Amino acid sequence: VQTVMYGAKAGYRGWQHCGSRLCPWCCAKLAQEDTSKAERFIRGWVKRKNAIALCHYTLRHTADELPAAVWDAQTKVLQSLHSGRPWRDFLEQFGLLEHIYGNEVTDGYNGCHKHQHRAWELQMCEALHGRTARRQFGRRMEKAYLALYLAALAKHGRSALPQYALKVSIAAPTKSNAARAAEYVTKFAKETQQGGLKSGHQG
Repeated sequence: VQTVMYGAKAGYRGWQHCGSRLCPWCCAKLAQEDTSKAERFIRGWVKRKNAIALCHYTLRHTADELPAAVWDAQTKVLQSLHSGRPWRDFLEQFGLLEHIYGNEVTDGYNGCHKHQHRAWELQMCEALHGRTARRQFGRRMEKAYLALYLAALAKHGRSALPQYALKVSIAAPTKSNAARAAEYVTKFAKETQQGGLKSGHQG
């Protein structure tokens, strides 16, 4: 593989796809494809005139935990969170319909850190019309969602700082917001399209 310069930008020549998510180059290219697919999917929500909820989930871990252990821990917590009667009541209360999600893992001095980005389709209602109304709706949804998430963490012997554990923001049903939501879910693709990478300290 050769690195070539196009003015002030670097490019590649002679590379071949292996198609593996473990390959840094192919992972970046596949992530960009994921973004395009996600945008087409979320545009379906926009066509139905439904709102978009962007959610972020994280948890505490020790610096010496292996990546697989952190990954499995949050996977189990999220599976527990998104099941059972309290979750079904939450879905009905806030009008959550369908979702897409992406996982991000960073590795630094404080160990392997996994977090998930998820976009939900929200059934449009009077409480979602207008920026102020959406902000207030988002606060109510985040408070209720956070309570369920902290309970799921505790159930599996985990914890998280409440101010970082779970974040929710609501977006209006527009094509530009569909594109932003797709980039949010496939966050690595957005960073590679901007020419940057995660600033981990251990590779």
